[in-house]
Amino acid sequence: MIEQGYDRLGSRYFEWTTSQGPGVREWFLDEVLQRLPVEAVVLELGCGPGTVSAALADGRHYTGVDLSAGQLVLARERLPDANFIQADFTNIELPSGAFDAVVAFFVFNHLPRAEHAPMFERVWSWLRPGGRFMLSLGASDTHDEVEAGNEAAAPTATAVLEHVVSSIVDDADAVRVEALPSKGRIKLQVKVGPGDLGRVIGRRGRTAQSIRTVVRAAATRDGVEVDVDFVDD
Repeated sequence: MIEQGYDRLGSRYFEWTTSQGPGVREWFLDEVLQRLPVEAVVLELGCGPGTVSAALADGRHYTGVDLSAGQLVLARERLPDANFIQADFTNIELPSGAFDAVVAFFVFNHLPRAEHAPMFERVWSWLRPGGRFMLSLGASDTHDEVEAGNEAAAPTATAVLEHVVSSIVDDADAVRVEALPSKGRIKLQVKVGPGDLGRVIGRRGRTAQSIRTVVRAAATRDGVEVDVDFVDD
């Protein structure tokens, strides 16, 4: 499901990530780069469309892994000389002691917490002595303090949802996203203009499900869980 979601989003995911002003991603990238020497051998898990691949690869030996073939097409266009692998990083086979650093930006949110420790052990086996594992993780286990109608409760998820839906519909100006409390979660209700609901639902609901997958992943940056409903105005 995650693979299909990112495949269907295509370039819209990259456009959203690069349209945001400086934030957590840029801060984390700067922290990572300060710890990566020239000629380091670097592995990025969940590289997506190559959002930060060029920075990680600059003067280094870079390998990017991602589940989505569609996102890797975009990554290879941006960085044709880099080594990209389409695979599920939870079961990929990589040589022991091969990397100076393993980096993961906003990707472990796709992995159940119970699977984190076994995955960390795999990463340690790929690292050389003194190597670094640098990753982002969720910071909260509580999701029950939400104000009704407050999009600030899930700003990243709201921004991703509005951007993606606006890029699909005919009337982008009619797109509205409202955050509502829902049993310890946040319900993001999306309103679109007349005739546009079918475009965001898609054939057999596939487009809507892909959007939900990506928005839920984005919500981990907000420390909340979200549901997404689509309605027409």
